[in-house]
Amino acid sequence: MAGMNILATGSCLPERTVTNEELSHSLDTSDEWIRSRTGIAARHIAEGQTTAGLAAQAARCALKKAPAGFDVSEIGLIVCATITPDDHTPGCACQVQKELGLDGSVLAFDVNGACSGFVMALQIALSMLEDGQTALVIGAERLSSILDWSDRSTCVLFGDGAGALLVQKDSRRCVKAYARTLPDKADLLRAPASGAIAMKGSGVFRFAVKAFSEIYEHCVETEGPLKNRPDAVICHQANLRIMEKACRSHGLGMDCCFVCLDHTGNTAGASIPIALDEAISSGFLQRGMDTLLTAFGSGLSMAGLYFRY
Repeated sequence: MAGMNILATGSCLPERTVTNEELSHSLDTSDEWIRSRTGIAARHIAEGQTTAGLAAQAARCALKKAPAGFDVSEIGLIVCATITPDDHTPGCACQVQKELGLDGSVLAFDVNGACSGFVMALQIALSMLEDGQTALVIGAERLSSILDWSDRSTCVLFGDGAGALLVQKDSRRCVKAYARTLPDKADLLRAPASGAIAMKGSGVFRFAVKAFSEIYEHCVETEGPLKNRPDAVICHQANLRIMEKACRSHGLGMDCCFVCLDHTGNTAGASIPIALDEAISSGFLQRGMDTLLTAFGSGLSMAGLYFRY
């Protein structure tokens, strides 16, 4: 797959933070119970904010960090990964297009790939761009709107937020990509059209660890100019125990795996771009590092991307 150059990243987390302790007041749970099983301490919940609003704010954050001289008019494509759009139509990406003042020369559309959605959206964007062209790829979710707040098996896991990447197609750089879906296991994780997220946790856990290995084998353990061992791993921020087990299975220490789910929870399609933005902003991810993105989610689906940042 032709390569990419990440020009800038941005993210947006709602102001309201809901801690485990706060949830324990209305649920039969505790901070220790949630932390020990997931690694999550808090999550952000949108109040009076739309999915498109979060997405647009993340996009503006990325634009502020774009290289000197970059103009918003250089964006030729907007792809937004979300399972919680504000409207059936127009899509979240179209609403961001309008918010940024971009005209009809820009193509904008959404991708519904759940937790794998952002990596899928990134793969799609790169396949559509010509060399040197730029896309805005966003992951945005308001998962609080589709949660059953009396179900401790799900509501303690998820949060709201958005992340965005300005990506330029660069054929001089190598990118390895992988994605697939397993529809026969779809009942493990569902969000019906009218209803709340339902999940069979143990089955999803097992699938997630296997998905990491499958992505790793296809993207990392193959011939090419990238290292056969990543410098940095940005996993879908779903569960710390999944990340630990998955990394151990390939001899990777957690020192190479970025973690931010302690304060974000699982933000589905927004998870990877938020983590990327925080990893870069904190200095964890630096230029020249071979970086593996891995995601898994409903479908069941998996998607990975291996590239040099």
